[in-house]
Amino acid sequence: MMTSEQEWLEVDGLGGLAMGAVDGVLRRRYHALLQVRNPKDGGRYVLVNGMETHLTTAAGRYPLSSHCYSPGLIRPDSRGSLLRFDPHPWPTWHQRAADGTELIQEILVRRGSPATVVTWRLADPTVEACLTVRLLISGRDAHGLHQENPHLDFAPAADGDWLAWEPYAGVPGFAVGTNAAYHHDPDWYRNFRYNQDMARGYDFEEDLASPGQLTWDLGKGPAVLILAATGADRGPGRVEFRGKSPARLADEWKREERERRGATRNQLFDGTFVIGMDDGDAVVGGWPWFGEDLRAAAFLARYELRLPGGMEQAGRIIGRGMRMRPGGDDGPVDGHFWMMVAAYEYLERLTEKTDPAHHLEAKQIRASMTGLLAWLAGNWGEGDGRPRLTADGLLQVGPARTWMNGRIGDRWSTPRDGKPVELQVLWLNALRIGALIDSSWEGIFENGLKTFRSRFWNRETDCLYDVIDGESGPDPSIRPNQLLAIGGLPFPVLQRSRAAQVLKVVEENLLTPAGLRTLDPRDRAYRGFCRGGEWEREAAMHQGTAWFWLLGPFVEGWLRVFGRNEKNLSHVRRRFLEPAARYRGIGVAGHLPEMADGNPPHSWRGAPAHALSDIALARIDQMSTGG
Repeated sequence: MMTSEQEWLEVDGLGGLAMGAVDGVLRRRYHALLQVRNPKDGGRYVLVNGMETHLTTAAGRYPLSSHCYSPGLIRPDSRGSLLRFDPHPWPTWHQRAADGTELIQEILVRRGSPATVVTWRLADPTVEACLTVRLLISGRDAHGLHQENPHLDFAPAADGDWLAWEPYAGVPGFAVGTNAAYHHDPDWYRNFRYNQDMARGYDFEEDLASPGQLTWDLGKGPAVLILAATGADRGPGRVEFRGKSPARLADEWKREERERRGATRNQLFDGTFVIGMDDGDAVVGGWPWFGEDLRAAAFLARYELRLPGGMEQAGRIIGRGMRMRPGGDDGPVDGHFWMMVAAYEYLERLTEKTDPAHHLEAKQIRASMTGLLAWLAGNWGEGDGRPRLTADGLLQVGPARTWMNGRIGDRWSTPRDGKPVELQVLWLNALRIGALIDSSWEGIFENGLKTFRSRFWNRETDCLYDVIDGESGPDPSIRPNQLLAIGGLPFPVLQRSRAAQVLKVVEENLLTPAGLRTLDPRDRAYRGFCRGGEWEREAAMHQGTAWFWLLGPFVEGWLRVFGRNEKNLSHVRRRFLEPAARYRGIGVAGHLPEMADGNPPHSWRGAPAHALSDIALARIDQMSTGG
């Protein structure tokens, strides 16, 4: 059951979204009715933030929207009007005004177009009632905030049943299609307070513009409002809509979306994190603030390969991912290794085909894989923390290059410079894959594997060092990164006896109902709660906070060590999957959050909808049912 502060999410498949809290109060800068990605610059823009809504009947005028203004006042406060909320097949609210009149509101985003459909209808169509809405707009970067200024253009351009605004030059505009009467009445609504941003230590106050008022006589039928981005290279613009009835268009899109959503292969997250691009499919790491994430792309491609009919989607993801190269001197590099693994597994499936076109594709993928491996081995160099291949066959990196790369400015929360364990395992898997295509990689692989097995084992803890060859020598911190040596990758690099010891240590010290802690609670650096300002959260994020995605390699390693019989599969479902699955929908309906506190009660933290979390638990479910 959802609570009023939980969030709903609709995505357009192009990088845009609509999102908000169930009770309608804007709590994040990312909450918006129309947030779009502009292909011209890759940025996301918030065009329509929200609405001010009132219902008028013979008994009076009643608010149906709520907003928080500084210093924390809810005005108007209509939260008590919410009877129930249903996220399926799209967000739907049932509200009751103070006089007993019931109204049903629906919001959906059309897949493949930066367009949001909002409709209202009376539960009893014989009631006489009038609905008024004021749109609250900005036209800002999705990560920024908007303040009152003299430059915003309030004036709309009329085109039949459509109105169009271009609030700022150089920013996508938006069109409004409606069966309402429009009264132009420009105004500013000032000092919105976003409590989620405030709790995270960010700026949290914003001013929004309202061009005018939309009015519907609900006795004549449902109210329809279509919000669509214009001025972008993709998606609908005003010309496409000219002459089209917004009401008919809304009905048409609802039919399309009902059919599409009813036919999806995976109701849990199918398409939620995928962005269609000209050169393939990109994958967003999470909503609402993440951008394209190569590791999430590889995880999703690998999962899709295990689904009936998933080859095509996986191919589009891998095709784009394999063309990408590590750029700059900052940021983690593990995504490229994960993509090598995804390409290898795709190739394994592809070679089963007999179509000559598939043989050509397999040849191209092999060339891309060996080309990427050669690039990785030969283009990294000395200095600036860039990865460097050393004589022992392993990779030396700086603190920015692992997934635990949290920092504020030049201050690192989890410095792991040297040879981090998970990067070595990923590197060895990439070399092993390369050697299957070109035997010249076999020598480097054998050298690296020998070094890994001889130098990473910590006899005092009966598990692997987290980092070797750092400035302070071997790091004995007990972290979950070592799990990749036994699970999550096609080629485990530890013998079974040591793999069992790693599992025992990790399970005893790191396992929580919400995934694996990133540090042993007995460690002096451990932080059990990931909350507070930006630095407090960054300092805790990889120093004890639990991550759902780590359950994936843990469970796969567990099944490799103990076997995939029915008794063990049942144990996996009961002991590992079911506790984590209880977090599904705790932030956003249908999705898992990014992480949770390492200490009880393990409250969820981070992004409310996280790709790696969703994919990891879906894969565990797949493994535990014999998939």
